[in-house]
Amino acid sequence: SDNDDESSTCSPDTDEEDDRMETIELNSGAEKCARKLLKMNASLGQETEICQIIIDNCAQRRRYEPFLGLLGQRLCLLKSEYVECFEKAFHDCADIDGTLR
Repeated sequence: SDNDDESSTCSPDTDEEDDRMETIELNSGAEKCARKLLKMNASLGQETEICQIIIDNCAQRRRYEPFLGLLGQRLCLLKSEYVECFEKAFHDCADIDGTLR
C-alpha cells in the first residue's frame, strides 16, 4: 500500500482522538484495527467520530485505500451502531449543497 499520502486528516484535540487516529494509521489489518478501535471505544460511545475519521481519511487520499473500506465494513459487522453512523455521515456529506464534498 502506498503511504506517501498524508495520513492525518483531522486535527485531533484530545488524547483519545490521537489514539484512535494512530490506531487507524499504524495497523496493517482491518480486523485487528477494528477490534482495537472497539476496545478503545467501548465505554466512550464515539462511533460517529470514528466513522468521520475514516471518511475524512478516504477523502484525503488520491486513490482508493482498500484498508479503509475493509475497516469500515468490519466495524459495521462487529457493532451495528456503525451502520447507522456511516449512513448518517454519508447522508450529511451528500446534503452539503446537494452534492458530495
